[in-house]
Amino acid sequence: MFPGREGKPLLQRLLSAFLGLVLVAAAQTPTLVKGTPPPTYILYQILFHQIMALETQANALDASAKVGGADLRASFQKQLGLSDTDTALFKVVAGTCVAQLDAEDAKAMKTIATAKASVQAAQPAQQSAIASATISQLGTFETERTAISNGCIQNLQHNVSAKAFARVDLYVSSVIGSKTHPIAVATAATGPGATAGSAVKQ
Repeated sequence: MFPGREGKPLLQRLLSAFLGLVLVAAAQTPTLVKGTPPPTYILYQILFHQIMALETQANALDASAKVGGADLRASFQKQLGLSDTDTALFKVVAGTCVAQLDAEDAKAMKTIATAKASVQAAQPAQQSAIASATISQLGTFETERTAISNGCIQNLQHNVSAKAFARVDLYVSSVIGSKTHPIAVATAATGPGATAGSAVKQ
């Protein structure tokens, strides 16, 4: 039960905290995370968003007739030493994954907006039920996002060459993983299955 006016800010804090968790993978620059290491699927979410962000920036340069688009678009390919074929397949998977994740985020944001409006219009005695139902629905959305991300990792592994996936997976562990949780990378390097893909979902 949310007492009086305290119900609104409490619900907003809960929803804001959840939305921050849901959208953390969309950040273009990973930040240091204390505590347990991010799951593998979160690291891949970051990677997929980074790749599509590079594509968007490169397309913007091309559209404005500025130089640098081709170099920006090829930067990830050169960094990992991927073939043209593997790069094209990788971008298809990344683009599909980001679109699916964005759709889930849109559903979550719509649910949050609806919940806030409902809380504002509800009596104090009704606010607890609204909050519980909303948090449950958002939890379902996050479960769906996790399934989407793990499916994207599997699709990537199945579509690109084994060598290409190994390089991408190592990049996820050693570069993205080190930026989000350095200790996790050190632990993975000394244990069985040193790369992120050894466990599609943690």
